[in-house]
Amino acid sequence: RRRAHTSSRAMSGDQTQLVAALQATLSADATARASAEQFLAARSATDNFSLQLLQLAAQDGVDGMTRQCAAVAFKNVVKKHWAPVEPDEVGAQAPRETPESEKAAVRGAIVGLMLRAPKLVAAQMSEALSIVCTSDFPERWSGLLPELVTRLGTAGGGEFN
Repeated sequence: RRRAHTSSRAMSGDQTQLVAALQATLSADATARASAEQFLAARSATDNFSLQLLQLAAQDGVDGMTRQCAAVAFKNVVKKHWAPVEPDEVGAQAPRETPESEKAAVRGAIVGLMLRAPKLVAAQMSEALSIVCTSDFPERWSGLLPELVTRLGTAGGGEFN
């Protein structure tokens, strides 16, 4: 399978490694896919990983397939770590919860990024937004409705479906 072109402009080594792992999740090689999935699972337990994925999904210089992979991974991290549930097994370790500072940064960025993202990326961000809203709205995200009204009421904002 041909590797998709990704701009290396201003991309750190860490981000290059993340892009490679995201692209490897689409590999026909089961070993490469498993390795990439292990890498992403390990990274999902680190601070600011959801922000790195969100930023990568929104980055214009990155190819569409990588952006979509980043958006899917972002949605999965939000689903698993935003408001984790206790495991069913006795003695099992509870999933790591996303720190409040990271949650605040995601809440501050997701709506604007979702509204300007390509449709397939925006669809994944919309699912993540729904998870965040279920957990945080209105108690911890009182500014969501005013932001939506402002953004959807501006020129070009009505294009979001």
